[in-house]
Formats: sequence, structure tokens, C-alpha cells
Amino acid sequence: MWEWQRRAGTRYVCEMVEIQALRLGAAAIAAYPVELFTAYGRRIKAESPFRDTFVASQANGWHGYVPTPEAFARGGYETHLAYQSRLVPEAGELLTEAALGMLARLSASG
Repeated sequence: MWEWQRRAGTRYVCEMVEIQALRLGAAAIAAYPVELFTAYGRRIKAESPFRDTFVASQANGWHGYVPTPEAFARGGYETHLAYQSRLVPEAGELLTEAALGMLARLSASG
């Protein structure tokens, strides 16, 4: 889909994705404008410094699905067939690392 969009001149090959992290007392929320595959959400919850961490998908926008590299290798709707498949296979790892860094900074701030 990206190649088709690039050739047609309808989309840039770069997506700017805004991630948010919020602290609510002893709990936290990591919010993404994408639909993360559950493996990423489970990792964020497991590695978060907060006992209760929630992952919000499709928050403040929509930049498509974020499959795992294994899902990209298998193919299918979310990775290759849908218009919403706009992100590279590395996007999930990049988004997860960014959120974990934000959560760590929130935890250290008090």
C-alpha cells in the first residue's frame, strides 16, 4: 500500500505519530493513535514502572495497524492488504520503546 501511495503522490513516506503518557496517581496510561498488536501492549504493561498501566489505542488520531515483525512475515489483512497498513515492521518496537521511556520519566518525576 505504501508503494502505491508513494507512486500516486498521495502520501508522504513518513508518518508522524504522537504518543502520550499520563500519570494518574499510582497508575499510568500510554496512548497511541494506532492499533497496536497485543504483544506490544503486554510488553508495555510488563515493563512499565507503574503497577497499573493501561494502553489506549486509537487515541487522538489513526495511523493504522502496528503488527509485530512475525505478523509482517506471515502477511495478511493488517500488514499488507488494508489501506491502514502504513507503518514499517520496526514501528511497533520504536513506539513501544518511546512509551516505556516516557513512562520511566513519569515514574522518576514523583
